[in-house]
Amino acid sequence: MTAQAFMMLCFILPVFKYVEKNRIISGMYVICFANFLLCYNIRITDLLVDTLLPLQGMATLFFVYSECCGFDNTDKRGEISVLYAIPFLCTTVQIKNSGIFFVAAAFVLILVSAKYERKNIGQYVAAIITPLLTIYLWQAHCDYVFDNALVSKHAMTVENYKGIFSTKSGDVIQSILSQLLHYSVTGRDLYFLLAFLMVMGLVCFLMQPALRRQYLKMVFAVAIMYVLYMAGVFFMYLFSMPETEAMELASIARYRKTIFIAIYYMIILMSLVMISFSEMGKKKWICIAAVFAMLILNWRDQKGNFATIFKTNSAGERLWIEQAARDYHVENGSSYIICIPRSDAGYAHYLCKYLLYSTNISARVISEASQLEDAEEYKYMFIYDSKNEIIQKWVEENYPDQAGNSVILVGGE
Repeated sequence: MTAQAFMMLCFILPVFKYVEKNRIISGMYVICFANFLLCYNIRITDLLVDTLLPLQGMATLFFVYSECCGFDNTDKRGEISVLYAIPFLCTTVQIKNSGIFFVAAAFVLILVSAKYERKNIGQYVAAIITPLLTIYLWQAHCDYVFDNALVSKHAMTVENYKGIFSTKSGDVIQSILSQLLHYSVTGRDLYFLLAFLMVMGLVCFLMQPALRRQYLKMVFAVAIMYVLYMAGVFFMYLFSMPETEAMELASIARYRKTIFIAIYYMIILMSLVMISFSEMGKKKWICIAAVFAMLILNWRDQKGNFATIFKTNSAGERLWIEQAARDYHVENGSSYIICIPRSDAGYAHYLCKYLLYSTNISARVISEASQLEDAEEYKYMFIYDSKNEIIQKWVEENYPDQAGNSVILVGGE
C-alpha cells in the first residue's frame, strides 16, 4: 500500500510543469487538489487501483503529449524519444484491464506524431507493439500457471468474452444500455464537474481571452474521453460481467469516478495555466478565487465534510468478522455463508477468504428466504446483515436455540 501511495503521488507531480508564476499559490492548489483526488474514489490505503489507474494513465498521456510528441511546444518535437514512454505504457496496461483505454489514447497521439517524425518510425512502432506484447506474455503466463485462467472472470480473451456475452438476451442488453445511459447523464459528481468546467470557461473567456483556444481544446478532449470511456464500460458489462452483476451496473460509481479523476487531472493542468498566466491585479485574484472555490465545492462530500488522506480508515467489517469468529469458536478452513447488506459490495467474500483460510465461502444479500435453502451445505453462517428480518425469521424457524447469534452453526462441511 505504501508503494502504491507513493506511485499515486509521483503521478501527480508532473502537473508542476505548467507552474511558472505564482508558484506558492500554485503549490497550495496542487496540494489541495491532490488530497481531493486521493480521497475522491477510494481511500489511499485501499488496494483497489481505481485511483492509481487514472493518475498513471493521465501522467503517461501527459508525458507522451508534451514530452515525446511535443504537442504543446512543436519546437521541441522529437527531442525526447517515444521509447521513454514504453515503461509507462506497459505498467498502465498491466494495472487493470481498463488501462488499455489510456494506452489506446496514447497510441493515437503516437500515430499522429509519427506523421511528422517518419525517420524514427521504428521507435513509434516499438512503442505501440511493446505494451500489447506484455498483455500477451501475461496471459500466456496465467494460462501456464493456472487452470482455466483464460476463461476466468474478467479474463481478456475472445473465448471468455464469447461465453459471457452468450448468456445475455436482447432484453438484458437493452436494460443495461438504458440504465447506463441514464446514469451517464445524471448524478451529483457529474453536475459538480460540469459546474467546475463552466466556471473555468466563464473566467477564461472574460478575463483570460488568450487561453480560450486552450480551454476549448480541453473541453473537447474531456467530452470525447467521457463518451468513449462510458461506451467502454457498456461493452465491459456485456462481455466481461456476469448477467446478475451487469444488470445491477455493479461498481458503476467507482468506474465512473475513475474517468472523472482523469478529467480532473486535465482540469488541474488548465487551472495551473490560468493561475500562472494571471498577472498582478484584480483579475488575477478573481481567477485564483474561482478555481479554488470550485475545488472546495467539489471537495465536500454529500454530508458536507472535507475528506483528507489523514482520516483513519474504517475496518469495521473485518473487525466484526474476527470478533464473531472468536466469540463463536469458528473453525478455520471450513465452509461459510456470510449474509451481507446490499451496501457491502461483496468484499466480505474476500475478507472471509483470507481471515478464515477457506475458498468455500458464499457471500449473499438476502432478499427472500429461498436464498437460504442450501444453508445446510455449509457449516457456519455469519449474519453481518443483523437488521434483516428475513434472516432473523428464518433462524427462529430453523434454529430457534441459536436465534440472536451472530454466527449460526447450520450443518455439515
